[in-house]
Amino acid sequence: MKIYISGGITGVENFMEKFSKTEELLKEKGYEVINPARINAELPKSTTYEEYMRMSFLLLDMADAIYMMNGWEKSKGARMEFWKSYQTEKRIIFSDGDMGIGLDMDCITKEIIDETCRIRCSIRG
Repeated sequence: MKIYISGGITGVENFMEKFSKTEELLKEKGYEVINPARINAELPKSTTYEEYMRMSFLLLDMADAIYMMNGWEKSKGARMEFWKSYQTEKRIIFSDGDMGIGLDMDCITKEIIDETCRIRCSIRG
């Protein structure tokens, strides 16, 4: 099973280290891992937030499941990834071990839904 890692990047200290440790733990459990922090780090410096998110959504589309790291709900991008995963009925795995789709949706706001739709529409061209 391919798992996409989701968590805060913008404004998060040591995010690369946190994503790398999570990647290692998931690989040790036998999963194929998509680490967007590592992949997006290879993009040009001029890459915009919207372009990073488009790339992240493409990577997420490749995955069977999403792994939500601790603190994901504080990240606008991670909340959009959560919402996309929920809409597409991907398996959602939280870092505390809970799994499932029947989740408390309080952290999803109209702003996040609108931003997700705007970015997804820009992907379609």
